[in-house]
Amino acid sequence: MFDVIRTAKMTPSNVAKLLNVSRVAVSLWMNGHSEPHHLIRRRVDRLLRAVDAAVKAGTLPLSEDVPRKSRHAEIARIIHRQLEKMSLSPVSE
Repeated sequence: MFDVIRTAKMTPSNVAKLLNVSRVAVSLWMNGHSEPHHLIRRRVDRLLRAVDAAVKAGTLPLSEDVPRKSRHAEIARIIHRQLEKMSLSPVSE
């Protein structure tokens, strides 16, 4: 399920910030030790769809020359743009 996150070279921290959840929870999901709670499952699904669309569009993964300090902001911008294109609400709602 979270293979697209790895393909996009996003970290658990990136995903956690976008979903407003803990990095540990995301790490557990990504490593198959648990699954997202049913109350946030819809947000997670929207994020995964947006990431998949960004990978297919070639906007993710980011180039290695994007500075580390600005990587999350750039990822967030790309994800929000994809959600708008897909007519979906932000993942943090």
